[in-house]
Amino acid sequence: MRVAIITWASSWLWREFISPLYRTSVDQIRLLARSWDKLKEICAEYWERVIPYVIDLSKKEEINLFIESLKATWAEVMYLVNNAGFWTFWSFEGVELENSLRMVDVNIKAMVDLIGWCLPYMGKESHIINVSSMASFQPVPYMSVYAWTKAFIKNYSRALNIELKDKYITVTAVCPWWMKTWFMDVANVGAKKTPKKYVHLANPEYVAEKALRDAEKWKDISVYWWYPKMIRFFSFIVPDKILMKSWLRQQDL
Repeated sequence: MRVAIITWASSWLWREFISPLYRTSVDQIRLLARSWDKLKEICAEYWERVIPYVIDLSKKEEINLFIESLKATWAEVMYLVNNAGFWTFWSFEGVELENSLRMVDVNIKAMVDLIGWCLPYMGKESHIINVSSMASFQPVPYMSVYAWTKAFIKNYSRALNIELKDKYITVTAVCPWWMKTWFMDVANVGAKKTPKKYVHLANPEYVAEKALRDAEKWKDISVYWWYPKMIRFFSFIVPDKILMKSWLRQQDL
């Protein structure tokens, strides 16, 4: 049985992966989320091939139970889309330490754990797609922990892509800019100093479709649209201190 696995996040970017994956040769799309309420709507729409799993990816024992289900169904993982994430926009000292550590657990540890467990069930021309962010290209004050986790995802994905080349498994880091989702509403917790200006919003549907195309072209990074591509270019040639000052001016911080 050929399956695709998508982990859920509040940005709803995960939803935009379902439709193009539905058109591929996979037999099932296994959708992982913490809440059944967030799964039932999409399962009603794609009930024939979407299988829901209520799982907290910050808890290793729940990941292990999911992996047991792969063993039981003799599944071959053709696509693994790591889109689960946790975020808070605030200064580091203004956020409870527990929230910062949970961000690391969900954004990094759960992703690495899930990839490690799924790799034995992946064959030639399988794809791992890890959702990073444009925040991965520079230090970002007032979302510092979030940006750091996304930098790890980007660098880890590109390095792992080389390591898995002999197995013909591709790993692609997706680095979107602000998207037209409720991501910012969830991340903004009402702090005095927090990002509040979201310019050049991208359509998450196009971000997901390009990510899948880039993965199938064996690309290790996927950046959609001219504006984030320009930001990425400047991150190569402009010192971090100048980039951070520009970011703070843009956000009036």
